[in-house]
Amino acid sequence: MDFKNFAITKFVSCFYATDKKGRKKEFEKRRFACFILTLKGRISFTAGDVRVFSDSKHAVFLPQGLNYINECLEDAESIVLNFLTSEPYTQPASLVAVSNARAIECYNTIKKASVSLFARRRMIVYSEIYSIAAELFSERSENRMSDTIARQAVEYMMENYHDNTLTVKDVANSCYISEIYLRKLFEKKYSTTPFKKLTEIRMKRAYVLAKEKRPITEIAEAVGYGAVCQFSRAYKKYYGRSPSEE
Repeated sequence: MDFKNFAITKFVSCFYATDKKGRKKEFEKRRFACFILTLKGRISFTAGDVRVFSDSKHAVFLPQGLNYINECLEDAESIVLNFLTSEPYTQPASLVAVSNARAIECYNTIKKASVSLFARRRMIVYSEIYSIAAELFSERSENRMSDTIARQAVEYMMENYHDNTLTVKDVANSCYISEIYLRKLFEKKYSTTPFKKLTEIRMKRAYVLAKEKRPITEIAEAVGYGAVCQFSRAYKKYYGRSPSEE
């Protein structure tokens, strides 16, 4: 989502929200846009085929007019900043979270300033929201978040490559992102697909085991292949020779 022209036309409210695990509610035509800064727990927001998560590592932007489902996956505590925007955004967006200390500082500053009608106080409120928005939208933060997610995905693969039921969807779910987004991250960071990266991890481990002259059936099982023939084909395709030739 492009936030290049992000502009707030009106500040509405700032409050501290608590949610219990299992709470699920549908919202229609959300009255205000908002940032959700989750300090504890995890919440998902689903609008059509787009699903984003708010937790200690991810903030969320919800546009005004949005129809969505709010589901609390873990007991959660969040700071919610409501406002109106000039741009007609149509989808929720996942953002990099600020630290809990920064989120609480923002909340306290806005709550203190928003009780006054003086123009100077109103300016403090808008300044603070724009400041937090700059941190959430920053390109540097987006790159850092992408690197972190990609690294987490590879670590998950390396911990679970032996599971022959492991899928790219499982890897994406472990990072709380969609398969489509995971593919984009891998193309950008590794110039390959998640499936090919998983195959690479499996083949490198298989090579070590083949050099140790382990039985092919044992190697296949150890690197996540349910059938020996499937493993042998994959190995030959990757190395140009069969595992028995090592």
